[in-house]
Amino acid sequence: MDEDNTEALLLFGKLLIQKKESAKAAATISKAIRILEESGNEAKASSFFYLGQAYEYEKEYRKAIDSFKKCLQREERNFGAAIHLASILQGLNEIERSHKYFAMALQIDHNSIVANYAIGKLYQEHHWLAE
Repeated sequence: MDEDNTEALLLFGKLLIQKKESAKAAATISKAIRILEESGNEAKASSFFYLGQAYEYEKEYRKAIDSFKKCLQREERNFGAAIHLASILQGLNEIERSHKYFAMALQIDHNSIVANYAIGKLYQEHHWLAE
């Protein structure tokens, strides 16, 4: 594989995620992003989404949060980034921020069972529902 071919690196990173080799995936995708940025190009939202997934699987939650936010900066209506970000924040007990991203996910796809269930559970667990 050409070590400077960013498309090949990104595809290889996605493959590594599927193979549950998330540490290698994060390093590979990070390298592709770095090469793009050093050459004056901008990485696509999907690059940051997959980097966020790799970090999430490695339990490097702050790096995952940063990656998903970068994804959303490039593509505001990325449902996957919003839902992953909300779930991580919920797991870190950052409930208000989690709610913000679950709500964003629902704005993108108001029929999402995952987002509707998750936000309903937040309301229930934190007594935000009217009694």
